[in-house]
Amino acid sequence: MPALTPHQAKPDTLTRPQESGPADELTEALVLTLPPSLSGVRTASLRVLAWCDLQGIDQATRARIELPLVEALNNAIIHGCCGHATATVQLTVRVTAQAVIAEVLDPGQFTPPNHWTTLPANPLAESGRGGFLIHAGTDWFTHRNESGGHNLILRWNT
Repeated sequence: MPALTPHQAKPDTLTRPQESGPADELTEALVLTLPPSLSGVRTASLRVLAWCDLQGIDQATRARIELPLVEALNNAIIHGCCGHATATVQLTVRVTAQAVIAEVLDPGQFTPPNHWTTLPANPLAESGRGGFLIHAGTDWFTHRNESGGHNLILRWNT
């Protein structure tokens, strides 16, 4: 291998890529993997809220995040993991200049019924309020079934 001469080692001019805005900004995400047990939901929720606090998200927005996020995680564990001991739920949270976005991926497949976002006739029933609470507590949400499972995306505007 030839030795580098000073001229070869140090170019005459340095060029920098042109700055193009948001693509040049640091992107950070919180990624948590939950076991198929409801016992991890509270810890995950607290970590998300603490991480949002570190990202500068105000208390009012953090307060709006907790209930729909807990419902989404509970549903993913109960319905998506279906009691499979090796199944997991992946939670990814990102903060942008406009929103907090959470993605909940579970191994199941789910197509919500038409009334999923409405409060059930008996609001005190043991189950059936998840869709309503997620809908009422977010600024926007969507879901899709993928080859890897069900992906629920929640958004809270900041």
